[in-house]
Amino acid sequence: MPTGPAGGPARTSVFLSFRGRDPGAYAAVVLDRELCALVGERHVFRSSRSIRAGQAFPERLADGLRRSAVTVVLIGPDWLTATSRGSGGEPALHQPDDWVRREIAESLAAGIPVIPVLLTETRAPRADQLPDDIAALASRQYLYLRNRHIGGDLRDLVAELRVVAPALFVSRLLTPPPDGGDPGGGPAPAELPPSALLRPELGVVPFRGRDAELAVLEHWLDGAAPTSALLLTGAGGQGKSRLALELCARRRALGWVAGPLAAARPGQPSFDDVARAGELGVPQLLVVDYAESDTERVGRLAEALLARRPGSVPARLLLLARAGGDWLRELSEYPDSDAVAVLFTAAAMPWHDLTLPSGGFDPDEEFLRAAAAFARRLGLRAPGTAPDVMPPGLDAGAASGGAAAGSLLSIHAAALNSVLDAEVAAATEPEPAVPPAGGEPAWPSPPSRPRPGGTRPGGQGPAGRPVGGQAADTALGRLLRHERRYWRRSLRQASLPEPFIRRLDAVVSAATLFGARTEPELHGLLAVLRPLDGAAPYAVDRYLRWVCDLYPPVPRLDDEQLVAPLRPDRVGEELVAQTLLAQRGLLAKVGRLVGWEQARRALTTLGRVLPRHPDLAADVAELLAGDPARLVVDAAMVLPRIAEPGPLAEAVEAVLARQPDPTAALQVVGVLRTDMPAWAGLHERAVSIALAAVDGDGPAELAATADLLNLRATRLLTLRGPAAAREAEPIVLAVLRIRRRLAEEAADDPGRQRDHARALARWGYCLAGGEDPDRARAPLAEALRHQRRLLAWWPTTIGGWWPAAAGPVPPALVEAGLNLLRRDLADTLTIAATGPAAQRALAQVGEVPDPGDLDLSFLDGKPDGPGLASGGLDLAPALDPARTLVESFALINESSELLAQIGDAADYVLPAELAGLLDLIRERDGVLLHALAAPEPAD
Repeated sequence: MPTGPAGGPARTSVFLSFRGRDPGAYAAVVLDRELCALVGERHVFRSSRSIRAGQAFPERLADGLRRSAVTVVLIGPDWLTATSRGSGGEPALHQPDDWVRREIAESLAAGIPVIPVLLTETRAPRADQLPDDIAALASRQYLYLRNRHIGGDLRDLVAELRVVAPALFVSRLLTPPPDGGDPGGGPAPAELPPSALLRPELGVVPFRGRDAELAVLEHWLDGAAPTSALLLTGAGGQGKSRLALELCARRRALGWVAGPLAAARPGQPSFDDVARAGELGVPQLLVVDYAESDTERVGRLAEALLARRPGSVPARLLLLARAGGDWLRELSEYPDSDAVAVLFTAAAMPWHDLTLPSGGFDPDEEFLRAAAAFARRLGLRAPGTAPDVMPPGLDAGAASGGAAAGSLLSIHAAALNSVLDAEVAAATEPEPAVPPAGGEPAWPSPPSRPRPGGTRPGGQGPAGRPVGGQAADTALGRLLRHERRYWRRSLRQASLPEPFIRRLDAVVSAATLFGARTEPELHGLLAVLRPLDGAAPYAVDRYLRWVCDLYPPVPRLDDEQLVAPLRPDRVGEELVAQTLLAQRGLLAKVGRLVGWEQARRALTTLGRVLPRHPDLAADVAELLAGDPARLVVDAAMVLPRIAEPGPLAEAVEAVLARQPDPTAALQVVGVLRTDMPAWAGLHERAVSIALAAVDGDGPAELAATADLLNLRATRLLTLRGPAAAREAEPIVLAVLRIRRRLAEEAADDPGRQRDHARALARWGYCLAGGEDPDRARAPLAEALRHQRRLLAWWPTTIGGWWPAAAGPVPPALVEAGLNLLRRDLADTLTIAATGPAAQRALAQVGEVPDPGDLDLSFLDGKPDGPGLASGGLDLAPALDPARTLVESFALINESSELLAQIGDAADYVLPAELAGLLDLIRERDGVLLHALAAPEPAD
């Protein structure tokens, strides 16, 4: 089993057993290096590396065995016969206190896999050559590690480890606690920037409280479902990450594999390891921080968890995000797996919002507790309770407990400030000046607000803390003064030319916003910042090395990055805001240099900052203007990933208005959903720009115009109600006129005929939701006639295009097209049957009523009404979504294979009309049905 004794620590390591006087000792070094590169040092135990000087050998060896999921025994030519001091010439292996013997015996007794690995020219030991307590080793399947085959043998060994101990590789997917322990368990490095003391993974302030929240989370973890997800949202700094780390630490103590998912990187273990670990009895709690920023990875992880065999141990996926939003809809409509989509629906996934602790939480008490913890870590004097030692940095919202809602981060930052302020006062060190932001104070003060309990003269609260005159992030702003003081101390070794505070701010802000993978990439970025513009290359290089040394990448969190951002994130965001407000034009030349990854990172950070600092909209626009054709689209892709996308959407819209780019506008239209109010203005602007750019009245231009107008109408119709329908009607009619003209010009083109019929149905849909639903009868009747004719026409039409050399038309291809047309007809019938309720029925393709529930009295007795839904047409497949979807999966796959074969033939070119219609089939059926397959045949 993968858990330790009596539910102890999870077995997530590999133990290398070797004899020091055997060639296995050298092989252990080689294997140790290879495995550490693959799964990390924390998960490989080799005594001569893992046991440090001064540590007790027996205890550390026993701990390594307790944590091992597999023991690899390296056996060389002298392994059986080597002697030890005081053994009287008898082989050491037969001594009761021999460590190699004890390692193997304990591993066999624990029931974990033991893999013998035979080195060059070594035979497998026989049972009669081994002591009784390890005689079972002789029956274990062995592997080789030979000099001349080292590469292949290593690959075979790793492949075997992946099968028998997948927990090793799952742990590699996670971010390790500091020093291999739990949060707060190990000492922080001797010299840390002040901001690092607030990072949740260091746990400087001991975890306390949150009993109610932990009870809910523990109940979820212990639930009966084999796989489930939970969403935890909250503003930055409320303690989501720290709460998740505490939960992970508790579960690791019970033998779970638990931790935050590490950053994606090349060569990372596969999510398939997650599934294998669950099947072998390793319960898992996987935490995804900033889940909104990488829904694709969340979906793939969920797929792996759901792919486990029935009966697997629990697997839990904890998503952390600042807020819900469109990203949640992406997960609940996950295209590659219906099971994943269901996992993230509101009905299946609990969602809790984290705020300040409840139940008698006292900000003053928390402030003093945190200050004492920081003082202990720094070796300084803890503040007392007297008013004269309380700092002027606590967020007024946090102190008063009001709606302005402080955060735990603000309280802890203020506590850290109090400790550092006292140190500065004692040393009488002058404080570095913070440049003013455009002539305004760096930390503008909001109107004062009374605090319960009254105030003292001079605006002091009961604890001697200012009540009014504090900005929302005063504590974080004050902390940045101490961070700059730390920078200044580091300058003694850096030899920076002209280290003005503006330069230091700009360099750290750029590293936080954009990051970089290589030195040339970071050098190019820093060289165009205004404070360094024109500086000599050697000077830029020194600033580059300074910031990389100051904030080195955190393993598995900043992998592939040259420099880490300033953390916690709210501290980094505050620095970026201060710097941009103080140094207008800082990003003027950056936009044309950054790639997609850097742009996404910067725009995500700026999108989070904008709601708190709306004056930064001009700086965002300046960045986008550096390469609007590319960065405007990048920004549109970021919008669904941030909690409050409105301000960023407005900034993007302003750039499009000043620099209309039809290509970028069209891409923005394709990226954004039409029904999100947060970016409705941007969507409308992009559609208008793309429409204005359509030049000419050829078929392609007219079709493009109709597509864009249809998007505009869709956005309006999703608002629902007579007013929206009235505004959408002229747009829908314009689309209909275009589709009708194109259909008349090509009477034998099924694609254009289908578009015409759908435009008629869309007009009926619009009218059915308006003030006079009865007006929908005529266009719906006409649409039904067209769709019936297309159903009868399709099998003969495709025969006229099919190449004779390919043989008869494949029935699967005919049926796939018929399924598409049947669903069109079913959609139209649904509108006709339900009237205004059609807006709900058409929200999804699958929301079609049962045939027996259709009320077609809407058409009965009206001109062209009788018989439209009859005439012997078999609509059951279209009106039975589950059956149709399952059957269509095989049809689409078969058709796609046939098309690929035909496309390879040199003497045949697929007609554009047929290709277009088949693309529609794939788009509507293939995407929606990709995850549905016919039941597997019984064994």
